[in-house]
Amino acid sequence: MKKVFILITFIFIAFNLWATHIVGGDISIQWIAQNDYKIQVRVYRDCGSGNAAMPTSVTVGLYE
Repeated sequence: MKKVFILITFIFIAFNLWATHIVGGDISIQWIAQNDYKIQVRVYRDCGSGNAAMPTSVTVGLYE
């Protein structure tokens, strides 16, 4: 069992793994009228090549 674990560990070390992600963001909510709100979502990411794509849509849910 120990030999299998060591073998799997060396296999994963041998490959270059690259990950990308969105760096951050924020959500702002502005009250407009009785039941009307303006919700703004800002998403930040690195501009280098090979980074995560910007999302084309987001879903925002409000719960009590």
